[in-house]
Amino acid sequence: MAGLVGGLATLILHKSPYGWKPGQQAERDPNVNMDVGQRLQVEQWRDLGDGSFQARTMYRGAMWDVELHHGAGLPGSYQIQEVQGSRLIVRPA
Repeated sequence: MAGLVGGLATLILHKSPYGWKPGQQAERDPNVNMDVGQRLQVEQWRDLGDGSFQARTMYRGAMWDVELHHGAGLPGSYQIQEVQGSRLIVRPA
């Protein structure tokens, strides 16, 4: 009986808003990666010609590659949306 109640409770919890969220990517989840949502300063962008921009900037004491996929590559403050290895994907803050 206890096994049946436990199994049913697990199934109900999985289907609730508190259960597993399918499709959640760790690169974009601030609960997995503490950098997601943080802000950084970019001084200069390099236009790649396809609508995206790249830069190198200091963040948390190290140099990082930064990419901006949407927006005009202007110097200023940006918010981290995703981390792909040693590359930060940002949007204007």
